[in-house]
Amino acid sequence: RIKGEEIDTYDFEMTKHEKERIKLSKALMKNNAFTALFNRQSRFFYKTGRPLDENSMSSQGFDLFWDRKEISVKQGRNFYAYQHSNGGDFFTGGWLEELVFSKLYSSDRFDQVLKNLKINFKTGLSQFNKNEMDVVLTKGFKTAFVECKAGNIKQEHVYKLRAITDYFLGSFGVPIIVARFMPQANIVEKCKDMGVHIFTPIEYDYLDIEIEKLLK
Repeated sequence: RIKGEEIDTYDFEMTKHEKERIKLSKALMKNNAFTALFNRQSRFFYKTGRPLDENSMSSQGFDLFWDRKEISVKQGRNFYAYQHSNGGDFFTGGWLEELVFSKLYSSDRFDQVLKNLKINFKTGLSQFNKNEMDVVLTKGFKTAFVECKAGNIKQEHVYKLRAITDYFLGSFGVPIIVARFMPQANIVEKCKDMGVHIFTPIEYDYLDIEIEKLLK
């Protein structure tokens, strides 16, 4: 019903594979040994922008591999291995979306929690915003649009999220970014100016509590 636009698809629960690799997702969020992975993330894509079907990477802190059949990561004494085919999507940001959705979905603080909400835009707004929201949650009359950023947050990301929240939700909307790294000072200031709320790994354990406060 939002602005007469058509909702294409959305997911309302985690898949079996997403549940299986949640321990790895938590490690990627909290363990600084994986910093090198995010510094090299731009190398995980084909020139077309699609994630690589297979790749391997070794760093001082970990060894990583994925292809069309498997995902595996060795970090210190920890070893994660899954017979999953979407390693490219996972390591280029999907892991953070899965982790945030899992955290909020498992909480009893919200009326509804969805992920991968895709909207078929009829208006010119689509030139300013992608047509997918990572996580959407509601409580009472308020709704939060949550963007998950495993890499650097740019000013354009802030403008886009604020614009799509205002367009669809107006005064009942809350724009939120969950980031793997604290943004640069100028981005933090821009978010404050535009009313976009940022959460980083420091707040992860209490993410549902803090977001609920924003929806009251």
